[in-house]
Amino acid sequence: MRFPETPSPETPSPEKLAPLAEARRIATICAVCNYCNGFCEAMRAIERRGERASVEPKAAAAPAFSDGDLAYIAHLCHNCGNCLTSCQYEPPHVFAVDAPKALAEVRALSWRERPWLALAIFVAVVALTVAIVPWGTLTARHAGEGAFYAVIPWATMTAATLAPFLLGLALVGVRVARFWRAISRGNTRGGDSLWRAIPLAICDAATLRNLEGGGIACEQSTARRFLHHALAYGFLLCFAATCTATVYHHGFGWLAPYPLLSLPVILGTVGGIGMVIGAAGLAGVRTRSGAAFDTTGDFVLLAQLFAVAASGLALLALRDTAAMGLLLAVHLGTVLGFFATLPFGRFAHAPYRAAALLKAAMERRR
Repeated sequence: MRFPETPSPETPSPEKLAPLAEARRIATICAVCNYCNGFCEAMRAIERRGERASVEPKAAAAPAFSDGDLAYIAHLCHNCGNCLTSCQYEPPHVFAVDAPKALAEVRALSWRERPWLALAIFVAVVALTVAIVPWGTLTARHAGEGAFYAVIPWATMTAATLAPFLLGLALVGVRVARFWRAISRGNTRGGDSLWRAIPLAICDAATLRNLEGGGIACEQSTARRFLHHALAYGFLLCFAATCTATVYHHGFGWLAPYPLLSLPVILGTVGGIGMVIGAAGLAGVRTRSGAAFDTTGDFVLLAQLFAVAASGLALLALRDTAAMGLLLAVHLGTVLGFFATLPFGRFAHAPYRAAALLKAAMERRR
């Protein structure tokens, strides 16, 4: 199977040409205008890459942005809308400059949502669990250590989740490496070294500095930034809960489910609540915004993360009841569906943006 790649300077496919051409047109206008240069890292990148292009040999009077430049700028854009509401050339002006929309369409080239795959895996996991596990075992009340594994054996659960997770990470790593090469080609501008830039990039990613909201002419509040934080940090807390449970299992021989006041349960509960609030809130923000682009990928990812978190919280709440067996299958199905779509779904924007922020930190003027 051939996965869609991040825009590359060499051979863009026909379906990529229109978004790239529109983004190049708008980036060229923005580089000449320079009004929004200090608004965010994406606008600073347009200025830097535009300066680089204009001084290259045989350069045209206007900056020439490569496909790698456009991919880089697109993943730096946090879609805050500040530049659009400040732009004198926004529609209905004849120039029709809508940078957030154009850059969102370029970002969308980096992934192709496959909701049917996640849904098929979810249905398959639940159906196989119901078909294979005896009904009496599935609907019985299980309590104490190892209760989960009385329904689905530990080896089966581990193999089913670990394989797609590791494969997904490997594919994401390959694609991000290609993205890094694409955004680095032709970039001769000096900047900070990699190691000096890493703390700056981590700070930018962790604080969402480019999504503050409420700035000059900005029509969005800080709610979107808060909801992103709730979702992202909730996800990280859930991942930390899984890692802690792994240490409990292999290091101390303690089997799940764990007591309510144990570290894995506390981390998972707080993280799950954060994910539910973040996913539901961001879906509401996207619905109210009326945006006509990049909505499918957003809603598919938000629905997946909401399902993973909500099913996990339901499993925690009802783990001592007869519903535990079915809820365990439901939660496992949502997790496997998420892992299966990890390499080419909307979630891939996180490592792409992290790489773009790292490159921006390396290029940033001191």
